[in-house]
Amino acid sequence: LKSTTVLRKYMIQGNFNVLSFFDDCPVSFDVAPQLGLAATTTTHRGPLLSTGAMTSRKYGSQYHFAVGGAGILGYAVNEFVGIRAYGSIDYLSGRRFDNIPEYVHNENFVFDFGIGVVFSFEEFWNR
Repeated sequence: LKSTTVLRKYMIQGNFNVLSFFDDCPVSFDVAPQLGLAATTTTHRGPLLSTGAMTSRKYGSQYHFAVGGAGILGYAVNEFVGIRAYGSIDYLSGRRFDNIPEYVHNENFVFDFGIGVVFSFEEFWNR
């Protein structure tokens, strides 16, 4: 059995740099509360128990209210480019978002981790 769930998040996020009281510090640590809407679509593919034939079933989109937060650790390489590592957790309201059976489904939490490159044009435009 293979299950694929696509998650699209539309969030409003506030970033609060807890290290901002240090002047000229190239490292930042942001705490970012999030609020928004999440849309999920799930596809299941696997054999039928009765015949063994492969089947595929796509469930329609579901919409959930989402609330969560992120921790973002950043480093400014120079005044225009930075590197960030982040981790976030979001709670989705409503029924199970992945359409797996009720007895297997535990929580509606989504965990997200990653790294990225940040480009800042604030110094460029303020020259």
